[in-house]
Amino acid sequence: MTVNLNIVEKCVSCLNIKESYDLARRMEQEKRQKMLAEYCKTRDVGLRNELVTEYMYLADMVARKYAGRGVEYDDLKQIAAMALIGALERFSCDKGIQFSTFAVPSMTGVVKNYFRDRSRIIRMP
Repeated sequence: MTVNLNIVEKCVSCLNIKESYDLARRMEQEKRQKMLAEYCKTRDVGLRNELVTEYMYLADMVARKYAGRGVEYDDLKQIAAMALIGALERFSCDKGIQFSTFAVPSMTGVVKNYFRDRSRIIRMP
């Protein structure tokens, strides 16, 4: 679906704040979906880096969820960001699910594994 920006600008003035926020959010989501579809076809590293920047809010969300449990927030954010890159490389557009639905459980699992590996008093061999 393509959106003519001139029409959007005219209509935004007649929308209330919530409707204009929803419109902007949908437009951003469509942009991300197009970028993700292009990445699935080409696997371009530059495009991957742009997608990581676009979806970094997911890593922030997962890191905030586990903050205050003995590991610094910055470390958790870095772990979640690395998991985001891994999820992006494993994602397949052919499955028919949204990327965030795939990525959040993947990042959560990596963060939980980090806690499991770092929290034992006696280290397993």
